[in-house]
Amino acid sequence: MISTPDDQAFARGWQAAWSMFEAGVVIEKPHHSQVHMIWCEGGPAPRHLHRSWKSARDEAERLAKANPSKRFHILSSAQIYSLPVVERSHG
Repeated sequence: MISTPDDQAFARGWQAAWSMFEAGVVIEKPHHSQVHMIWCEGGPAPRHLHRSWKSARDEAERLAKANPSKRFHILSSAQIYSLPVVERSHG
């Protein structure tokens, strides 16, 4: 029996993951393909992807020095979701 809110959330997460698996959604951990973005609180959405942690960290540091009153976050990908492309024959 699921009794706590955390247990219930965990169960819902697994149910959602199983539904995506059945639908053919590919879920992968980013590993080497992980990307990072810099976001400024109250600023626009990030537009540039950094392929390395060092690049993202260096950019966040540069931006923080140039804008001392602002806070910059490094956002990193946690999982990748995609649907396989299904080719249909025309005939």
